[in-house]
Amino acid sequence: MKKKILVLSPWYPTLENPVQGIFVQEQSALLSEDFDVRVLVGKPISISRLNFLLQKIKTKFLKKNLLSQVGPYPIAPPQAYQATYLYSPTLEAYHNLYLMEECFKTALTSLMEKENWKPDLIHAHVTNNGGIVGNFLSKQFGIPIILTEHTGNFLLHQYNYILIGKILKTLNEVDKLIVVGSRQKQLIHLHKIFRPVEVVGNIIDEDKFFIAPAPRLLQKFTILTTTRPSFEKDVKTFLYAIQTLIKAGYRNIEAKIILSRSREDTIQFEDYEKICEELGIAQFCHFHYIVSREAIVDFYQNCDVFVSSSIVESFGVAICEALMCGKPVVSTANGGVEDIVSQENGMIVPLQDYKAMAEAIIKIKNKQVTFEPEQVRASVVNKYGKEAFKNKIKSLYLQVIDSFKK
Repeated sequence: MKKKILVLSPWYPTLENPVQGIFVQEQSALLSEDFDVRVLVGKPISISRLNFLLQKIKTKFLKKNLLSQVGPYPIAPPQAYQATYLYSPTLEAYHNLYLMEECFKTALTSLMEKENWKPDLIHAHVTNNGGIVGNFLSKQFGIPIILTEHTGNFLLHQYNYILIGKILKTLNEVDKLIVVGSRQKQLIHLHKIFRPVEVVGNIIDEDKFFIAPAPRLLQKFTILTTTRPSFEKDVKTFLYAIQTLIKAGYRNIEAKIILSRSREDTIQFEDYEKICEELGIAQFCHFHYIVSREAIVDFYQNCDVFVSSSIVESFGVAICEALMCGKPVVSTANGGVEDIVSQENGMIVPLQDYKAMAEAIIKIKNKQVTFEPEQVRASVVNKYGKEAFKNKIKSLYLQVIDSFKK
């Protein structure tokens, strides 16, 4: 009989944003080949501050459970459930975490009773809040827990001191702590978490991302980046690099910028198209918003180089996807990339150094530096392909389950 795994993650695909937390869904679906994997996805229900106080009295003093409606989640595989939880937008995060913990306790109880399904292991993703909730459930139900931290800018000073305490408690208490990149391991240790932390990377599906059997002959040298509107992605450095190329006389180029938000959502942060006009590069830059996972493969396959300008990355999923399509990468030294990019598949440049980025792109364009597509692809498949990743996580699952029983 397959071991039962409950997955918890604040990042998970929705019908509105199908690429949000897609890596959690993809690895959970892959692991369902060997385990009975089910995912519990939260849906917030807003309440007033007064109602919060009433709910806390109900659970703290009357020892009653908070209500949670559990139903099927519209995205699969693997099998997933949607659990409602209460929150108040006027409260501190740690108060809302209390409500979430209590509602998820009710949801898991319902799942165990109605489905006769008790997990052998909880796999939580992202400490705040998947890990915190998962650790709470682990203690309540006597179930071992693995926590994967994905957050690139894992810095705790931005949180309330009570929430910081809950995060540190979770990191210290979970049965196994894993991260997707060496940078996160370093940041966790810098927060005085002196315990084993294992770097596992992320899954990249080699069946979805592959070298095109008959690549198109591109009329222009095509530079691709995929990003989202946020300061840590540092899109401006990428745009300044394009401007530098144009000023240097490289006008037979095309930059394709894929953004994970709609144009309306993007310009609330920054209007990159307007910046391109101000820099005089609008005719060389083409923007694409919310490109599907299926469609993005064509972008990777029909570019000459993939570029990442991020200040920080936890892993670099897009970088790996481009590499699997046989495309070389130019990336800033953003933390996550150092586990991935090497001399055989790309070039690393300093943070926010648009001149160095432009120089690296020129070297690839002029074939001063060349890369073998099959070697570029193999550099990722061997480390993060489906079988390699599944075997790594499968071993950790069984190890934690067996150790907990002893």
